[in-house]
Amino acid sequence: MGAGRITDTYKLEITMKTSKLITTYIVDCYGKDGFLKWSEKTPNIVVNEGVDYLFDSAFLNTDTSNWFAGLVHQGNGVAEDTMQDHTWIEYLGWVNVKRPLLTFEPHNPRTAEQNIKTRPVTFTMGTTDSISGAFMTTSEVKDDYSGKLYGVTSFEATHNVIPGDSISMSIIIGARQ
Repeated sequence: MGAGRITDTYKLEITMKTSKLITTYIVDCYGKDGFLKWSEKTPNIVVNEGVDYLFDSAFLNTDTSNWFAGLVHQGNGVAEDTMQDHTWIEYLGWVNVKRPLLTFEPHNPRTAEQNIKTRPVTFTMGTTDSISGAFMTTSEVKDDYSGKLYGVTSFEATHNVIPGDSISMSIIIGARQ
């Protein structure tokens, strides 16, 4: 018997219904008196690096990382943003040195659009300034841009903050079908 030979060519066609990843940031600002000053609930873009990280982690079994929350002083995110090279400026005027660690849990009720949520994290303002958005990264230290960027959101309006204001933020992650 001689060596085999391929005589037929097969074409594999896969049709996929696309999903759109979404993250919603819920941010509340409280004054020193404990009263709510303003609130934002805004969806964001999930940047290409965030999408790549999710798929790499889920399908290629890479090491997973902790995620941390940050605040945006000015600018808007675009899909090409990374932590090393982005179009926005981080707000550094809150009192902690490190970004707050995000703790994830299933959303209740759990749906495609509201699949995973974080427990609220808190930022205490130390300067008079303004913030215009929020982001999620694997980099723990403020003003350190060595981690992965999952996503960034721009608020509907820029908000002024003063020392003693407290911002509570939670994040919902899901996919649109």
